[in-house]
Amino acid sequence: MKKLKTSLIEEILKSHTTLLESFFGKPKIKHTIIESKEGKTLIEDEEITDRWQQYIEELYNDSEELEELEREEETSPEELCPTKTKAEFQKH
Repeated sequence: MKKLKTSLIEEILKSHTTLLESFFGKPKIKHTIIESKEGKTLIEDEEITDRWQQYIEELYNDSEELEELEREEETSPEELCPTKTKAEFQKH
């Protein structure tokens, strides 16, 4: 009786899992691991943020490129790409 009950529960769970997967898709597991320069796995958000900053600074070690990125960060979206009115857009 216990085996039958267990089998029944397993079948119900399997059918619910199949139904959920058909509706939402298969679960996607995130496997992103961020490590320090020394190879230590970073867990805390602040540590991960600091490591990304360090990586970007090393990637753009040419101060001119890094300064350009910082200027872009300070620039408003309107300055980078001015908005057009509908009439201006339809002219082109």
